[in-house]
Amino acid sequence: MYDKKNKLNAKTWPLIFQDSPDDVIAVQNGKVISRAQFLQHVNQLATRLPEKAYVINLCQNRYHFMVSFAAAILARQVTLLPSNQVCNEVNTLTEAYQDSYIVLDSAIPDLIAEQFYVEIEADDDLAGDGKTVPEIPADQMVAMVFTSGSTGQSKGNHKYWGELSAGTALLASRFGFDVSVVYTIVATVVPQHMFGLETSILLPMLTPTRMHIDRPFYPADVQRSLAEAGLPRVLVTTPIHLRAIHNAGIDWPETKFVLSATAPLSRDLAEGIESVMQTEVCEIFGCTEAGSFASRKTVQDDGWILYDGFSLRVGRSRSELLAPHLSQPVYLFDVVEIISPGHFRVLGRHADLLNIAGKRASMGDLNQKLMQIKGVDDGVFYMPVPFEDEKSVVRLAVFVVAPDIPDDVIMLELSRNIDAAFLPRHIIRLEQLPYNNMGKLPHQALSDLYNRYKRK
Repeated sequence: MYDKKNKLNAKTWPLIFQDSPDDVIAVQNGKVISRAQFLQHVNQLATRLPEKAYVINLCQNRYHFMVSFAAAILARQVTLLPSNQVCNEVNTLTEAYQDSYIVLDSAIPDLIAEQFYVEIEADDDLAGDGKTVPEIPADQMVAMVFTSGSTGQSKGNHKYWGELSAGTALLASRFGFDVSVVYTIVATVVPQHMFGLETSILLPMLTPTRMHIDRPFYPADVQRSLAEAGLPRVLVTTPIHLRAIHNAGIDWPETKFVLSATAPLSRDLAEGIESVMQTEVCEIFGCTEAGSFASRKTVQDDGWILYDGFSLRVGRSRSELLAPHLSQPVYLFDVVEIISPGHFRVLGRHADLLNIAGKRASMGDLNQKLMQIKGVDDGVFYMPVPFEDEKSVVRLAVFVVAPDIPDDVIMLELSRNIDAAFLPRHIIRLEQLPYNNMGKLPHQALSDLYNRYKRK
């Protein structure tokens, strides 16, 4: 566990937290996996992995992912975590990192790299040491996590074991995962994303927390997984899933609290979730470069509270995030305003700030006003790149999922809340927005949709 006084400069960090080998690390369908069993699975797998420098972990089963990730650490391999699992993107990654292979637990067609399949039975009676916890050098690079591409091109970020361990401990301290109460986490997010990696993989590895192995998608699946998890339970999810949960009309098991990230959560939806689930909703703020570093109780505050140890340095053109466990300052894409020490407000992303006809707005604020329209189930504003033959000023467009209201109603409601300079020229209707498996809207996916619409 994290020791604020002594651990930040430690040369090694344990692979897992273990008070007792019999403590549970994972649960599913009434079965439990102990921390000793986990170490046995990891040690066994580490000896079987291909001898390569990099491994692309595409495991769908959360426990398979965690075992493969830990085994790669023991084998001193760097785990590459792509922003999505689309075949072309994975193949591009394997071409860039040729001394790599893919670990997976279900077939994905048309992959070009060497593939290694993981098969682990949760109740295996394995021989071998399950009590000795390996110490991992703090400066060992264990992963490269790629950004989602929601602001443009995906970019890889080096992750070292000491940095991940210290960051996870700060997250655990904020939400009480490092105390005697043992929570079970049910997560709808993928472990390949930084939010999912921290909350559904690293928290169970490095704190007493247990993971529920499933990754439920539909509300009924979430309900079942929460019921299986037992008390006390925590739901880790996204605004997309929370919207579906809110509208599901079903009863929910007692849940200590909900953690949401990947996109802004409206106060109205947070209040609705707290009402239907009889729980508390918290948001996590972070980035791939630094992990999570702030949180808020959405129904109480539109500002964010930094985790202990983090600080912000706000300049005219950019803001820097600093912390003792980060090797260098992290430059934020967000425009922030300091409310008080350790307390800040996000005004928008630099890339999302608009200046049209001398008037300013942020895409985040426009999206919030769009989503407040009754009958709009989902939607997002989009600033197109002009075609070569377009001479006029390019205007905003909106993508909407709103089957029950016409365009003129959407325009009327928008005109009541935003300046005319930011009213969309095009309303593009979709059955659903092109979210990736991390709950993000990749910029390229929106661009492709807009270009197809314009060429009709």
